[in-house]
Amino acid sequence: MNVFDEMTTVERKIAATSNIPSSTFDSAFFDKMEQIFSVGDYYFFTVNIVKFEVEFVHENMKKVLGYPEETFRKDLVMNQIHPDDVPYFLNFGNEIGRFFSQLPPEKVMKYKTRYDFRVKKANGNYIRILHQGLPIQVDKNGGMIRKLMIHTDITEYKKNSTPTLSFIGLDDEPSFIDIKVNQVYKPVKNILSAREKQILILLAEGKSRSDIADKLFVSKFTIDNHRKNMLEKTETTSVSGLISKAINEGWI
Repeated sequence: MNVFDEMTTVERKIAATSNIPSSTFDSAFFDKMEQIFSVGDYYFFTVNIVKFEVEFVHENMKKVLGYPEETFRKDLVMNQIHPDDVPYFLNFGNEIGRFFSQLPPEKVMKYKTRYDFRVKKANGNYIRILHQGLPIQVDKNGGMIRKLMIHTDITEYKKNSTPTLSFIGLDDEPSFIDIKVNQVYKPVKNILSAREKQILILLAEGKSRSDIADKLFVSKFTIDNHRKNMLEKTETTSVSGLISKAINEGWI
């Protein structure tokens, strides 16, 4: 699945259809806006929704993700999203399109979207990104022309692996937190079972097989079997390699 192509189709549902004026936003505008969004290491960028292309990206992007600007502009790093999070990402896009298409034109710019997902950095490691988006230019019918996006690294703040979506109302508009989203795109099957992930986390914490067996009230042989199965599933040859791959792939 090409995530970039899928998201392009989704975003066009809420894009403006009339003539598109040039951007008039200066650096002072973005400096002010980032104060609203930022809670940690971040970067921001603007997207022309009609053309679905990046028009500006802040230099912090390279600090957070490590990609050159031209690579980021090509596909917004969408094809670097963790495979397990791609269905959430696309389902959120569909829900965002539905939400904004039902708003009166005068209220489109009074809502920001907020959700999270994991993305692979240039060095191959995954981090969890808090995505916040705000329409900053619309046409007379409320069709979006440009959006401001803020991506913040929240890896250290959110340990729960399930992405969530919220709509945050501005100017006294109501907010909708952690809403239920229709699953148009189905989640992929996890490579590791819940028990295997539990054992893997304990291994990553430096626990011995005896410690883990005692904690989970099972035998050491059961732990050995789980460890053997995880090595086979992940095509790794050692526990250290398994842990390293699990962290890099975002399994734990």
